[in-house]
Amino acid sequence: MSWTLDIDGRRYSPVPDSWIQHGFDKDGVGPQLLAVSAAVDRGTVYVRYAHPTGTRLAVEAFPGITGDTGGVVPRGLLTEAWPRSIAAGRLDPEGDIRLEEREHLGNLWEDRVDDVLEERPDVDLDDDRLVADGGQVEGGTERREAEDFWKKYEIPFEFGAAIKVRSSGLKRGSWGDGRARDTVVHLHVKESFKDGRLSRSADSYLCEKGSHVDPQGEEKPVADGLPKKITCETCLDRMERWKQAWCVSCGETAEGNDRKPFRFIASHTEEDCPAGEPVLVWGGPDV
Repeated sequence: MSWTLDIDGRRYSPVPDSWIQHGFDKDGVGPQLLAVSAAVDRGTVYVRYAHPTGTRLAVEAFPGITGDTGGVVPRGLLTEAWPRSIAAGRLDPEGDIRLEEREHLGNLWEDRVDDVLEERPDVDLDDDRLVADGGQVEGGTERREAEDFWKKYEIPFEFGAAIKVRSSGLKRGSWGDGRARDTVVHLHVKESFKDGRLSRSADSYLCEKGSHVDPQGEEKPVADGLPKKITCETCLDRMERWKQAWCVSCGETAEGNDRKPFRFIASHTEEDCPAGEPVLVWGGPDV
């Protein structure tokens, strides 16, 4: 496929398959945007990223370097540190995808989506979120990250994940999903609870007393009802009281101390451990 597009004073051409083979997927808040076209301007490589089912598009700039064939490529390709896809929450929308880019996006990424499906037989072939995954995420898929995160906690009430909808993220020219560049994922308290001095009413954010979760801000589970990984620092601080570790030596759970976060050894010392030598890992016996 060969074409060029003159956009904002730069001439874009299709991102080659060789770039995609050596890139990684930079995850975060929002759906993954996939690399589709690139232009070189004064030694800088400008890459346009789009979503397979959306119309909006974002642009990211990377330092360029002359490749083996004489062309200029993103410097990160040499160390596989160039993001072939980026979460929408990390970028601001800049224009709409062109017809040529839409066609190339499908051809460029089709085989990689199939590879993900082979590894994820539990996911529906028509799942739009899967199409946006674009392959392996750095450090594992979004689902694996969520599994690794939630196995560290025993939350004593029904919960989920949600964002705080930003009006700027709903206006024309935005991604239209209520997100902004600095949007984080919060713990959605779905039922009222009281744990010592901490209490919240149903449908509120753990980080903010008296808050109310906007239905539009509720995050879709990663898979099988598993909520997304929480990234709000205040929520994470308050979740420390429900964090747990598992002692490999004796097989007992060493629960956290909400007044001394991370100090699990204080609740499971050599004197407390029947084996005499506590070896703690996060998340319980199934880790």
